[in-house]
Amino acid sequence: MYRLTSVLSKVKNLDTTSIRGERKVSLGLATPEGKNILKYFDFNAKARMDAVLRTDYQLDTTNAEISIPEFVPQINLNTPQGATHVEISATWLNFDLEANSGDMVISNKENLQIDNNETNVILSFSQSPSSTGIDYYLLKIAFFQEINTQQYILNNGAFNAMQIIEII
Repeated sequence: MYRLTSVLSKVKNLDTTSIRGERKVSLGLATPEGKNILKYFDFNAKARMDAVLRTDYQLDTTNAEISIPEFVPQINLNTPQGATHVEISATWLNFDLEANSGDMVISNKENLQIDNNETNVILSFSQSPSSTGIDYYLLKIAFFQEINTQQYILNNGAFNAMQIIEII
């Protein structure tokens, strides 16, 4: 939480219209610099997205989807010991900091066995969030271990990753 607070404090300091002591994160985020500071924020400091996912992805805001073409889990992931499966999903959050209101939509979840099979991963949003704030796109990767046909999430904290990949 401290890391996010620290980043938001830097964004707040980009509010050049309010007097010192009354600056707002929302006004800082209205600037390109503010969005750039928050973009690529990793929620898990121990699992940065660029260290876990070792391939490129594309965000298509027009078609409301994120794609990871030619994805091979065994090659394109830094996989923790014991993981047998990976789940990839995305979130589209629209949040208005001034009004303290927002809405989010979660994509489909792609659960894949960690093997050498190539898959074109497509994460689609079935609808747009119904709010009037700023759009945040997040990508999430979580690892699982299958035991007796049941998948259990690996909660070691060193590999599950979630990152803000775009702010519009």
